[in-house]
Amino acid sequence: MTKRERILGAIVGTMAVLFVVGLGAWKFTDALSFRNSQIAALQNEINGDRDVTVRGTRAADDLAEFANSALPQNESDASHMYRTWLLAQLESLGFDKTNLESNQSQKVGDAYVMYQFRASGHGDLEQVTELMYRIEAADILHRVRGFSVTPILDTRLLDFTITTQVVSLDNSLERRLADVSQEKLNGPVLKAYKEKVLGRNLFGPENKPPRLKMPRTIEVSTGERVSITAEADDPDELDSVRYDADLSEVDGAQFNGRELSWSPKSAGEYNVTFNADDNGFPSKRDSQEVRIVVSEPAPPPKREEPPKPAAPGLEKALFAEITAITGSGGRRKIWVSIKSEGRTVRVGEGESFQVGDVDATVVTINNRDAEVVSADKVYRVELGQQLVEASIVRDLTKDGAE
Repeated sequence: MTKRERILGAIVGTMAVLFVVGLGAWKFTDALSFRNSQIAALQNEINGDRDVTVRGTRAADDLAEFANSALPQNESDASHMYRTWLLAQLESLGFDKTNLESNQSQKVGDAYVMYQFRASGHGDLEQVTELMYRIEAADILHRVRGFSVTPILDTRLLDFTITTQVVSLDNSLERRLADVSQEKLNGPVLKAYKEKVLGRNLFGPENKPPRLKMPRTIEVSTGERVSITAEADDPDELDSVRYDADLSEVDGAQFNGRELSWSPKSAGEYNVTFNADDNGFPSKRDSQEVRIVVSEPAPPPKREEPPKPAAPGLEKALFAEITAITGSGGRRKIWVSIKSEGRTVRVGEGESFQVGDVDATVVTINNRDAEVVSADKVYRVELGQQLVEASIVRDLTKDGAE
């Protein structure tokens, strides 16, 4: 074999080997792809089974949750239970002319039983809004199926009708339908709910605020009782007004919803803010600050002593006269006969005597008369003269003034 033939034979052999190897690789690849397809198909089946299992688990969880909110299986108990709950809501919200009807229950396959109730009555927009919120927030498997309101002429009331549907399940437990908690009723959700609905005032003209009519300043003394009555006018005839007051500066004050009562203990200036809120939609407020100026009480006026009655003079010395003058010089004495007392007194210069209520003092004794001081007056009494007939020589009070 020549060299050329050997080279050609080697090339042909190599190509044959490559063909055999390529054919085997192709068959292996094809088998691997088939295997992978089988694996993928099996994995899809497994995933499908898993989805069914997950959906089944979720459905079971949902049914368990629904069972906690649904009515019990017994139709009589279920209807009575929901009727009692709905009537309690209508009563607690203060609706007028309420009526509640229930339709025949409807069994839906083997899954559940549906009950339908129709409630109606009269109430304002705020009451109706809260009723809708309570139905929404209650842990009951129910829904609102129909709702209508009609304004009642010349009132703030609405004639409303609401239709609800509620479900009972076979696996539901016997329970009492609970009211919506106070935490929810006082929470932000209901507040926002009312702001959106009431703020639009769909059934009336724009609400106008009340106007407080109160004094700006009140002046009192410490210990004096202060009474301030809140009063406001509202241009909307159908609105009513409620009042409150900020008592933070008036310690010990009381406010009974309309009147403030307070007895200040110390002087100073105190401010009280009164608020008036109407019940329109939305509610409007007016506020006014009242300044209370407290001062110490004025001192009581000095009590003037009543003037003492003037001492009686000799003109009151009845039944008394000078009957004698004895002695001489500075040793003279007058004899005063007091007939009403049946006695006679002898009195010298500078000495005093008394006739009834009349006090007298002898000043000077002369031969035929004497000067006697009584009640700040100087009298001259002559011998044998009654004291009541004595003449006034001078008035000592006038002499002092001069």
